[in-house]
Amino acid sequence: MPKRLFAFYHYFLTGKLLRNMWRKKSILLIDDNKDELRIFVNALNELGVAYNCSYAVNAEQGLKILHGLIPDYIFLDVDTEDDFACVEQIRKMKKLSDVPVIIYAAQLRDEIRKSALKLGSVVFLKKTKSIRALTETLKMILTPTQKEIQLLYS
Repeated sequence: MPKRLFAFYHYFLTGKLLRNMWRKKSILLIDDNKDELRIFVNALNELGVAYNCSYAVNAEQGLKILHGLIPDYIFLDVDTEDDFACVEQIRKMKKLSDVPVIIYAAQLRDEIRKSALKLGSVVFLKKTKSIRALTETLKMILTPTQKEIQLLYS
């Protein structure tokens, strides 16, 4: 199992889940398209769970936000080399080592996947204009399953 994938699951299957299960989760979305923010926030609202959603319009602004924020999840639109450099810089920040970086892109070409995997991203999410489809996908990513919760008590 790749190191980052293990870290992602380890986060859910340790006491961090118990300590953080009931607090409001925080998400940082880094995307240059404000329409994507609207779709993303609407999908989060459909989940029926409150999230603090911070937004950055580019990688540079996202990194500035991350100096004062430790989100539970980072969703990053990857279009340019700067975006890949952002993932690399996030992974160098010790305080963010357990935070999942989810690649959220319109096109998930093989070269994007390979580059992102090398930098420690293990989850890829293709953009959609359908709030319902995005809600279902976010539910799978953001909500621990009953089985994961049961593993904590076994």
